[in-house]
Amino acid sequence: MDKEFKDMTWKELIAFFTSEYLIPGAGDYIAGEIVTRLIAEIMPNKESWEEKFLEALYELPNLIAQKIEENDLRNYLAYVRNVMEQIINYGTTKDKTKLDDIEAEAQKAVTLLASLGRKGVTGLALAMTHHLLVIKIISTDYKPDYSKLLGIKAKAYKKEIKVAVDQILEEESKWLGEIQFMEVMMPLDMQVEERVRRTGINLPVQDSYKQGFYMFRFKHETESFISEFGYSLIDFEAERIEEAKINIEQKWNEYKSTLLVEHLEPFKELHADLIAVVDNWGNFPIE
Repeated sequence: MDKEFKDMTWKELIAFFTSEYLIPGAGDYIAGEIVTRLIAEIMPNKESWEEKFLEALYELPNLIAQKIEENDLRNYLAYVRNVMEQIINYGTTKDKTKLDDIEAEAQKAVTLLASLGRKGVTGLALAMTHHLLVIKIISTDYKPDYSKLLGIKAKAYKKEIKVAVDQILEEESKWLGEIQFMEVMMPLDMQVEERVRRTGINLPVQDSYKQGFYMFRFKHETESFISEFGYSLIDFEAERIEEAKINIEQKWNEYKSTLLVEHLEPFKELHADLIAVVDNWGNFPIE
């Protein structure tokens, strides 16, 4: 990749994930990048963010743009704008009595978008909500309740899976306990085989599909690990940097033993990029 993500235009960013990698679930990562950029853009000018967000959505071929109706977008944007404004205001006032209200609104945003039942849309709801909560965390001295964050993710997965398998399980309590991270908790090979089975893709493209899925999972898991320790972006402690490196190396060895030899090359670059992220974490500007 010639450009850093931060240097890409909207179109380049989206094309990279949708056309070059063709990774199922890439919408989650794109949504996170969209939110990150939106925060920088809307803080000084709240009036412009909806237009920019709509513009970004309609550049998501095969993920969002062709699968969501204009009216649904308006409803969703109303929710997300409400949540985002609450979080921005909370970051200013530090009114801790509003935390529960913000999380409740975030869950509404997930429920609304997940209910649309369109491929790619639930992923966007999940990613948007997760990043909105992260904004709340890093903008204050609030310590995250990981059980709540996981619960919100589980509810989004519940909706997505119910749509995919025609509401196999109906009982609310089972999702948080038994299905919370059905795929994430599987061994890596099982994750991929399950994805392949559910999507029904043809055998000739399975190797490419697996490569893309492995790459996405490797990047997603290691970046999640890094960001888990990165809510305080300035005080990234030395021992945690080393811990992150160890984690990345462990995952790198796991993927090396799983992938076909001809698929390893892109991972070498990705592995080096992730190590570089950890090494330079303290130098990243807070935008």
